Amino acid sequence: MSHTHERPLFSEFGGSSDKNVPWYTRDVDDSKISKPARELLQTYSGIPADEILPHVLAMRDRAWSIHPYPCIGRLRFLDLSIIQHPLFQTLIPRLQSSQTLLDLGCCFGQDIRALVAAGAPAQNLYGADLRPEYTQLGYDLFKDRDRLQATFFSANIFADQEGTDADPDDDGKTENGFAPLRGKLDIIHAASFFHLFSLNEQRALARRLIALLRPLPGSLVIGRQAGNVVAGEMPSRSDPSKTTFRHNGDSWWDMWDAVGRETGTEWRTEVGLKEVEGWSSGMGTEEGRGEGDRMMVFAVHRL
Repeated sequence: MSHTHERPLFSEFGGSSDKNVPWYTRDVDDSKISKPARELLQTYSGIPADEILPHVLAMRDRAWSIHPYPCIGRLRFLDLSIIQHPLFQTLIPRLQSSQTLLDLGCCFGQDIRALVAAGAPAQNLYGADLRPEYTQLGYDLFKDRDRLQATFFSANIFADQEGTDADPDDDGKTENGFAPLRGKLDIIHAASFFHLFSLNEQRALARRLIALLRPLPGSLVIGRQAGNVVAGEMPSRSDPSKTTFRHNGDSWWDMWDAVGRETGTEWRTEVGLKEVEGWSSGMGTEEGRGEGDRMMVFAVHRL
């Protein structure tokens, strides 16, 4: 089927827990915690203002010891990326009308808490992450273990659902918890996720997400990730034998166009690339990283 294209303007990780790396921010003061994150921790979690910074840093270091993702070291789990998305305000009424949302690669579940604080019913929200420890840290970070009714589970999106698409990094230890959601989701939020994989793996990922979404017009995939003005494969920091693919608007459209043809579905893509200070800091242009990097914000609508 055909695929339409629109152009309104709208990460990799090291394997060592050594903190002497560019993507671990050492000099942290209150200014490093965004106003929305501070308000969420005060009003939703009930943490006094003067206790927020030490609380956040303690949670950051617990998470870093589990796996040293740059988003952990740089405190990006406090960015609340979903509230910065151009479509955020349209999500709340959809969720209030019993639609469902999955936050894929949810980390601490910070975006789920932001949705709940904005009025989304928690029972309509799902969070999935490969590392179950992050779910537990999320409860500790936001102090809501006894009241949050969202559903969190640990699963690998590439684990076999249909007998197709080999898992690019399956150690055989992660159960597939996505099967009960197949064909039942209305919205998938995937922030800092697609860019972890090669182009072929991203196409497999897109097919998996299509299978999870309701087969209806209006089903939606949104998020943000590292992009580049020149799309292409780049060496993976975690495994030199692998690559990761960074998109621009054309390559993102091409991918969804191809996946649409493969699945007999039709999609409309929206993409914005913008420069954001610090977005690529520490990645290193000597490996082909950094130069031309942009934050890429996207929405993919089923037609």
